[in-house]
Amino acid sequence: EKLYQIVELTQRLDLPLNVGTEMNSFGQRLIDDFEAAGLQPVRAWGLHSVTNVIPSTLLHRPRLPRGLAGLYRALCRLDRRLAPTAPGRALANSTVVLAVRQPTA
Repeated sequence: EKLYQIVELTQRLDLPLNVGTEMNSFGQRLIDDFEAAGLQPVRAWGLHSVTNVIPSTLLHRPRLPRGLAGLYRALCRLDRRLAPTAPGRALANSTVVLAVRQPTA
């Protein structure tokens, strides 16, 4: 119950709540099997749906050119709007899923 309250609060305040696993090792499944782990997904969102069009080598500079900085800020705003949507998750570099443990019978 507390987890749901936290999720609702972060959504109301437009704050990020990032929890997830990384499954990029060879031989791992692309999607976690939540049911097998006794988990129920609560929320899913994508990370870097559109910001990844700018190469990270350009973004990791001490100072970004004004035009690039403006473009990146605009793409970040779009990313935040797309994150919880199906297209945002489909285009995302990473997908994060918040899940809760299902009660045992």
